[in-house]
Amino acid sequence: MCSDPRRLLQEARRVLRPGGVLLLTTPNFRYVHFLSRLLFKGRFPRTSNDPKGYDGGHLHYFTFGDCRALLAEANFAAIEAYRLYRWARLSRWGKVKEAIKSLMGEGFKREFFSSAVVMRASRRGDGTD
Repeated sequence: MCSDPRRLLQEARRVLRPGGVLLLTTPNFRYVHFLSRLLFKGRFPRTSNDPKGYDGGHLHYFTFGDCRALLAEANFAAIEAYRLYRWARLSRWGKVKEAIKSLMGEGFKREFFSSAVVMRASRRGDGTD
């Protein structure tokens, strides 16, 4: 476990070959279900299957913006963000939720309806290392 995400990303960048790719994934703290648990129950979200509820060692929660900033600070290039959605049920309510989400725009959907931050970044191969 690493308690310093900056150091972890700097080390990942160091060991990657120029043009090498880093795939990063972590729970998305802005996920609507995580936020509702904090707002309405006063509890931090459970982001793992840890039976005691302490998230299997999560020391910090991240958003897409946090991860993008950390990757840029570590001098990664071509940073791309991906969403990870749960499939909607085929019920009437599931269809209504999907229709509402489709009106919000891709960035908003990714920020609030993706349970995980998924990012792809590459190490520069242009001699800036």
